[in-house]
Amino acid sequence: MRCQFLTGITLAKLPEWHGEPESPGNHVVAVSKADIAMNTAIAQAKRSLPVFLAHVLDDAGVIVTPSTIKVAMPTTGGNSDIEHIWVMPFRRLPDGTFSGELNNAPRNLGALVFGDTISFSQDQISDWALQLSDGLIYGDYTNRVMLAPSDGIPNGPKFSSQPVPEDWEE
Repeated sequence: MRCQFLTGITLAKLPEWHGEPESPGNHVVAVSKADIAMNTAIAQAKRSLPVFLAHVLDDAGVIVTPSTIKVAMPTTGGNSDIEHIWVMPFRRLPDGTFSGELNNAPRNLGALVFGDTISFSQDQISDWALQLSDGLIYGDYTNRVMLAPSDGIPNGPKFSSQPVPEDWEE
């Protein structure tokens, strides 16, 4: 029975993500498909995705603000149907689909490896993250669930109090 999905945790600071991907030895966590907190986080990220995209992509679909997105990809094996994997850089193509480079080392995505370019739909985007000039990380809904402040991760992410910047219109 396949009753969980895999999700990557990225502990790098966002400015380092832009142009300098995370090392392939990253963390992947199995999460139950019935996990209410994780499902709520994904739903919140999807709900705020349009405003995020409006602020980080230009009219041609190219990133203008360093950021990353998490994409739900169907697996080719293992104990999971879906692997959520960080993608950066990414862009929106003229037909409305997206492409980007895997910024995690996939576990169950067939021949795909860290750095490979993938194509995906907006419906597959399950999270987003960026760090603004205030040094805080916005979005990153799934890591907010997995990395509680009590986890004590040295130099771990410094999340904003609200996932969406106050000056963004939702």
